[in-house]
Amino acid sequence: MQREGKIARWNGHFICGTVIRNAPNREGIGWKRKDVEAIRINSFWAIETEVLFMDIIAELKSNYEEASTLWATYEKKLETFRSMVKNDVSSLEASARKTTDAVHKMNKAYGDAISQMTSEEMATAINNAERLAKAMEALAAVQSQKLTVQIMEKV
Repeated sequence: MQREGKIARWNGHFICGTVIRNAPNREGIGWKRKDVEAIRINSFWAIETEVLFMDIIAELKSNYEEASTLWATYEKKLETFRSMVKNDVSSLEASARKTTDAVHKMNKAYGDAISQMTSEEMATAINNAERLAKAMEALAAVQSQKLTVQIMEKV
């Protein structure tokens, strides 16, 4: 980094362009030594301040560039995270919808089954089945007797 600013360049031209004259009656520009020394001290402080501010500005630019890079990275990661969360939420909503639909279907099926089991038609069907079972038992008993009789007659 070049550590010379406008003030330092001006100071170099100014100091090099001055001529210190001892005699008051000589031609040209003359400066008193203490005036030149005061200018030199003031310009030294001005140059050092300028260099300090130039360093601060360079550091601020570097920090700004780093912060911009970090912010861009943060935005990318945040966008990726939002996308993942959005996908996860969408998946959860779809799963919840499917589960809710399945539960409604099961509740309807159970309700229909309970309605059929407790209906008058089912009571009538059960009574008919019981009567049919008794009739089958009676028929089985009668047939076994007939078979026995038939077997005995043939023998």
